[in-house]
Amino acid sequence: MRNTRRQFIRDAVVTGTLAAAVGGGDACADRAAMREEETASSASYDVIVMGGGTAGAIAAIQAGRLGLHTLLVEKNGMPGGTTTIAAVNFPGLFHAWGRQIIAGIGWELVSRTVETCGDRLPDFSSPPKRHWQHQVRVNRAVYAAMACEALQQAKVRALFHAMPAQVEEREDSVHVMFCTKSGLETVSGKMLIDATGDANAVGLAGYPLVEGGARQPGTLILRLKGYDFEQLDRDNLRMAVTV
Repeated sequence: MRNTRRQFIRDAVVTGTLAAAVGGGDACADRAAMREEETASSASYDVIVMGGGTAGAIAAIQAGRLGLHTLLVEKNGMPGGTTTIAAVNFPGLFHAWGRQIIAGIGWELVSRTVETCGDRLPDFSSPPKRHWQHQVRVNRAVYAAMACEALQQAKVRALFHAMPAQVEEREDSVHVMFCTKSGLETVSGKMLIDATGDANAVGLAGYPLVEGGARQPGTLILRLKGYDFEQLDRDNLRMAVTV
């Protein structure tokens, strides 16, 4: 029996995860119905999206809303990527100069999360003194639940806890083998979208990758305790960051 929307959101908020919606790698749908769908038609897709962060989830939602048979594959147990797993829960700026400059599905997920939590959006009518004053912080679990619900409504198959093992281009399709919690699974698609953030699918397909010279830390959202910062070797720390 499918969870109601209220139960779905309640479980996400209480547990801080999508444990109520995610089971054994397949998510956002009743498990029995999912297995029935797999045996019927899920071996071939119109679109395969690798990576279920915010970019990948939005790409999959849009493809599903266009009526395309879509598969989303994510290595973690919930969608959202940096916003949810990495705890950077303020997904960019959507407003500038007193007006909205970015909208679409991304803003839809953010605004629905804020509304569901009973929070309030900042006053976007005038430019702030500091840019971060227009950042919208979201509840990570509820944001993931909103993304998962949107995937379900768009009839996207979401496969979590899965990693690509092989990507093979053929004349009219792309064949992808995944490592899942229940073993290897091979699917084909007319189009493959690499939203892994590390170009995993592109590299597995045999294309050359170019690594940029400058690197950005994965996240600055962390706390350190128990260190005497005056005794730290700052030169070695800088080398560790730049290597």
